[in-house]
Amino acid sequence: ETRLKSKLELHDDDVDDAGEASFISGSSRHSSFSRRSFTSGLAISVCSSVAAAATATTTIQPASASELGAMITKAVTTSDLGISVRKSVVKGAQMMDRIDGQWEKFSDDYGLGTARFNQGGRPKAKKIPPLKPLNVELANKLLELSDESFIEKSGVTPKMLSMQITKVDNSVRKSFERSGIDFSGEMSASIFNYNCYIHFKAYCDIIMSMNASMGWNKKGFEKLLGDKILQVLAPSYNIVLKNLAINRSNSKLQQKDILVKGLEAGLKLTDEILANL
Repeated sequence: ETRLKSKLELHDDDVDDAGEASFISGSSRHSSFSRRSFTSGLAISVCSSVAAAATATTTIQPASASELGAMITKAVTTSDLGISVRKSVVKGAQMMDRIDGQWEKFSDDYGLGTARFNQGGRPKAKKIPPLKPLNVELANKLLELSDESFIEKSGVTPKMLSMQITKVDNSVRKSFERSGIDFSGEMSASIFNYNCYIHFKAYCDIIMSMNASMGWNKKGFEKLLGDKILQVLAPSYNIVLKNLAINRSNSKLQQKDILVKGLEAGLKLTDEILANL
């Protein structure tokens, strides 16, 4: 730990000098100030500052490059400083994106620039309806079907899979809580995404621990899971498949007619699936 801190010690002077020099050199290429030059200059400044901070007191030797890279990765992903920097970068990018959108709207409203002027004004905003609440019952059913398909294809016991899911949950939950997910309320879209992650992460860990990746039938698992999901979202799925098989075996139908009936069946199934989501 002492060795890691000494190698990753940050010097404010080095960071400030590197960032300022990079920003000046980036912005001096343009004779006039523009939004894009400011944004690019700011990005170059941030990247240079981070690079300078990482290498200010470190001399990388070929023999220790791999070891040093692993220590830097661990520090960036797990230390308080690394997490803080990553959050700040994301928030900064979101802020710049909002400013960019406001600037474009301002340019459209007042016809600034030749391209904006020739467009004849900003197009009418599309009215996007609010998202419907998450179907919790369906969300849990999808996770249940995923587990069933994995157990069937991998041969592991339900108890083994449950233990691995709990292990992954315990190891990553705090990280997701710091990112803003609230696990205290009812299941939301964010919580469902998290549950999908820990389930499929558990699948991958089990496959790697069993050294079964060479014999793992990924396509077979995906097909099995897809068939199970279709039977839930489209109850008429099996009936449609039987009818299509009958049409293909009917010698009186031409290939064109079989294709048309297949497309019609596909559209009906699509409507049925979307209606049940």
